[in-house]
Amino acid sequence: MAERWQQWMPHDIDAWQGSANVQALSDLAYRAVHNLLQDMWKQPDCALPAEDRELAKRSRIASRWSECKEEVMDYFSDRTESGRLTHRVLLRKWNEARGVYEKRQAAANRTNALRSNHGDRDGDRNAPPTHEQVQEQKQVQEQVQKQKPSAAPRGVRVPDPRHGEFREAFEKYFLHRNHLEAPWDAQEAANLARFLKKNPNFTTEQWRSLLQNRARSDVAHAENLSTWIARALTWANEPTKKGNHGKPTETALIDSRAGYLERRERRMAAELDNQGGLTETGLSRAERPGLGPPAAPVLEGRR
Repeated sequence: MAERWQQWMPHDIDAWQGSANVQALSDLAYRAVHNLLQDMWKQPDCALPAEDRELAKRSRIASRWSECKEEVMDYFSDRTESGRLTHRVLLRKWNEARGVYEKRQAAANRTNALRSNHGDRDGDRNAPPTHEQVQEQKQVQEQVQKQKPSAAPRGVRVPDPRHGEFREAFEKYFLHRNHLEAPWDAQEAANLARFLKKNPNFTTEQWRSLLQNRARSDVAHAENLSTWIARALTWANEPTKKGNHGKPTETALIDSRAGYLERRERRMAAELDNQGGLTETGLSRAERPGLGPPAAPVLEGRR
């Protein structure tokens, strides 16, 4: 009697229909071959006896066996060591299917044995654990220890949680020293990201302290972050060149303000093109309550 796993036979339709040997069969031989292949799959050795009477019966065309016998025998040219009829491709798939079934059966038997051991132990709480139970417990503990949080997919960057805090602190510093909105674009963000990657243990508190030291230093405070962040650690411990406490020059402020106004005009022009003449809030200045004409630029230093 066929095993449970032999109740289903894999059938590669493309390979079957594309086979030259199959295409060469007559309709009668095609039916006989198909029936014999299915019968072979259910046998304990994936083979059939080579006698005409058996083959005619199993092919289900007994009365017409003589008409297609030659074609069928040409198709089944493979033989087992005992001389039984087989087919090498079917035999390979048969062995693969049997191997999978046997592995699953062995795993199921081990699981049932372990459950049985647990049941025996539950019946006698004072009984010492068996060797198998100790090994099973060790395997469970090892699997738990090996479990790790899933890593991010390849190609996906995980943002540094410090990035937003560092940017916010820089913008406050820039506004305090220049009375202007800090310039920020993709280049600024990329340079900050590189600094964070290079200094993975640099904290937000250390960054704020660094900015305070720079604010008290004799430097051009209107510089973009990207122009000085490569040497940012210069101000990690103390200000540099104490004296006028870094009062920005008028030239630096004018250059920074001009660049800021140019970027704002480009952004507003793009928004007007996209929104049909509306500002970034969706209202014109006349429609926005409490908003008058733009204020004149402030080019002086800190008041």
